[in-house]
Amino acid sequence: MGMFRKFFKPDIEKMERNRDIEGLIKAMRYPNGGVILEAQRALARVGEPAVQPLIRALKTKDFRRGALMALGMTGDARAIEPLTEALKDEDIVLRIIAAVALGKIGDARVIEPLTQALKDEDEGVRTGAKNALEKIKARAKPPLPQVEKCPSCGVEIPVGAEFCPNCGRRVE
Repeated sequence: MGMFRKFFKPDIEKMERNRDIEGLIKAMRYPNGGVILEAQRALARVGEPAVQPLIRALKTKDFRRGALMALGMTGDARAIEPLTEALKDEDIVLRIIAAVALGKIGDARVIEPLTQALKDEDEGVRTGAKNALEKIKARAKPPLPQVEKCPSCGVEIPVGAEFCPNCGRRVE
């Protein structure tokens, strides 16, 4: 029976409900991209408890790519160091995944390694790093100031302004 278990589709929902982190990590070996993605997303939803087992899974060749993706999806800052290390890996796909995952985490500590990855020999890695940096930059923009219309001339002015910069009238 044990020999046939690998042919049956894993029950990702049940594993997630039961917080079966090891089972979800093993499900990333299933020969179906949809199941792998489901497992990665489930691990990300499990969140904090899955981070250390995913970091350990990086040491196993079969799980490296999936574990890197899932780590990025968690958004957990503890993933920064292993993802940064993966940016230097000989496997181009791992480097691309690491760049994308670091962009999802978005912590300021990832800016320097991603900037270095812009010099990578592979165009895919450079593109992944560029996109990740753009994503981080977009999230870092300050919120737009709230505005209201001047009661005299109708021009938008910042909320709380004392005078309208257009017509010069006092705003009450």
